[in-house]
Amino acid sequence: MAMKKNERKQLSSVSTALFLALGIGIIEALALLLGAGSFLRLMGVSADSPMRVQAEKFLSLRALGAPAACLCSRYIGSFLMIWFLSKRVILLPPKFGDLKFGVYLKSGGFLIGRTVAVLITMTIGTSMAARQGPLAMAAHQICMQVWLAVSLLTDGLAASGQVYTPRIAPYARNLMWFVSNGLSFLPTSIYYWL
Repeated sequence: MAMKKNERKQLSSVSTALFLALGIGIIEALALLLGAGSFLRLMGVSADSPMRVQAEKFLSLRALGAPAACLCSRYIGSFLMIWFLSKRVILLPPKFGDLKFGVYLKSGGFLIGRTVAVLITMTIGTSMAARQGPLAMAAHQICMQVWLAVSLLTDGLAASGQVYTPRIAPYARNLMWFVSNGLSFLPTSIYYWL
């Protein structure tokens, strides 16, 4: 029997992802709003540090999502995505037990582990730089931005490579050589350019 065009699907993975995103987002926002001072103290930013006031303001803004223009665009984009998605998929399952948290976390377990490991490393490095003062913190932030740019470019390259793997399998060796040489050449050329 053919499915009607206007009939919505029951996909527990969509409901689980939305529920997790909402729950984690609320917990993160409350933690940043209520615990900004504690987080900064934990990171090594003392009360008399010139970074303290600006860091607290940033964390309070970050709790809401970002500065106002970006905040509006994120909320409008999220609202539109959920609205269009609700036309095709039942967003809330009939029962809370229908959510598949175990399956969802199992399939993304390595990605979650990698993300937690990177965040812990970045947090420790930032804490150590904050204890050295504003100048060291500024240098650390510049290095983090360069690292983040390279990391995101590499992740994007890896994701696109996974999509095209069946089509480019015969050319994989040449492509890997080109990518590895290009990625090793980029930091060296930036170093000499500066």
